[in-house]
Amino acid sequence: MEFDDKVALITGANRGIGAATAERLAGARIKVAIGYGHDEEAAERVIEKIEALGGRAISVAGNVGDPAQIEQMASKVDSSLGPVDILVRATRESPAPRRWRTSR
Repeated sequence: MEFDDKVALITGANRGIGAATAERLAGARIKVAIGYGHDEEAAERVIEKIEALGGRAISVAGNVGDPAQIEQMASKVDSSLGPVDILVRATRESPAPRRWRTSR
């Protein structure tokens, strides 16, 4: 499966499972947005690891419990990397914004 030009937003990606997921997706040549709530330095360390391996990543701050902040995060990702194709919710509380919800 080809992942070139795909974009992932991972909430809680500045540590733990979220960081490991970000690194793994970047290894598959997916552009990654590192979502974090408070620890910008930890997010920047994850970005440094990804970039050292030749990947592309940005950080996006926001409270995932606030739909308006989620929209701001999504807008930053969209303008920097492109539209979000993959959403990984690695935080305790992460409501998906309306534009990312799917219907069947």
